[in-house]
Amino acid sequence: MPPDERKVVYLTIRHAIALALRNNHDISLAEIDPRLAETDEIRALAAFDPALFGDFEYEESRTESSTTGGLASIFSSGSNRGQKRFEWHAGAKRKWITGTDLQLQFTAREIRPISGGGDSGGGLGALFGGGDSGSDEQVDTEALAVVTQPILRNFGFDANLADVRTARNNRIISAHDLENQIRRTIDETLQTYWDLVFAVENRSVRIESLRRAERYLSIAQAQQQAGQGNPLAILQAQV
Repeated sequence: MPPDERKVVYLTIRHAIALALRNNHDISLAEIDPRLAETDEIRALAAFDPALFGDFEYEESRTESSTTGGLASIFSSGSNRGQKRFEWHAGAKRKWITGTDLQLQFTAREIRPISGGGDSGGGLGALFGGGDSGSDEQVDTEALAVVTQPILRNFGFDANLADVRTARNNRIISAHDLENQIRRTIDETLQTYWDLVFAVENRSVRIESLRRAERYLSIAQAQQQAGQGNPLAILQAQV
């Protein structure tokens, strides 16, 4: 393509820096480290967040005795005795930065005896009652608070905040590394930009000098053809 037909792109220094920062792969990679370090710090701090817990237990036990022979077998298929146990647990727990573990727990238990004629699906005993007996139900509740404080291992602020401080330091270091990478990219972009400006200006100066030398050579050659020229001047113009 001829030089006169080439497309000229005017790029300001702000645009050059913006393009360099956007297209720099080292910066893209360095931006990930502070985010990972911040996630590690949040995860380390989460160890001191309160937590709720709860569960439910159910247990049923039966002892079946059957009646064989006689008229009793007509009206009953046997008797079931046993109990049903329901138990609920709920509470909250938290670890403090001193290493203290605090747990608050509430427990409720209920025991329902099972008595009477067997299963509802067999015999005639189900027609005459049977099933759960509410008169002997047992219900009790319990509230418990447990405080645990290590004396030697994991005691004090330094031991329990070690992971938090390590993650925080890593986040600060990675942020500084990202900042340094951005500064290096800007410095290199500025250096390259001004080198290019100097090269363009130097090219323009050399082209103008060449044109002036060509004009001087043309004038010297014309003077020589007219018999007024100096051969030394032509030699200087050619150099």
